[in-house]
Amino acid sequence: MELRQQYAHHAHHESESKQVAHAEDVMASFDAFDWNAQVAKANELRLCSPTLSVVRGSQDDMIWVSAIGEPNQISFVSEAHYPGEVPGFLGFGKKQGVIHQDTQWFSLQQAREALALFVAKDYAALEQLYRSATP
Repeated sequence: MELRQQYAHHAHHESESKQVAHAEDVMASFDAFDWNAQVAKANELRLCSPTLSVVRGSQDDMIWVSAIGEPNQISFVSEAHYPGEVPGFLGFGKKQGVIHQDTQWFSLQQAREALALFVAKDYAALEQLYRSATP
């Protein structure tokens, strides 16, 4: 898996990346990310929002969480893409494809849970989490 960290001083196309092998590495990176300080810096610089992404092989198997708001009052925007069954042509049947999930309203805990579920490939629980996200 590739872990990408985008900080407030980065341009939109920039990030720092590293290969990680274990879910614990992803979660440790999320926990170590200074979300409040980065949101404050993002509000000052207005370049990009602090974002953590996990990519497994391609852009069709990835998740990102991005913090917005004010320090100590942050929320997360998030999007995930992963393999799964999608409706067939004209809605008939099912076929293998890419599932897309997104939200504008994750809390810090929900953003962390989304990463953990994605890394664990628990896509059913991940879908439920996205569906339950409300302001």
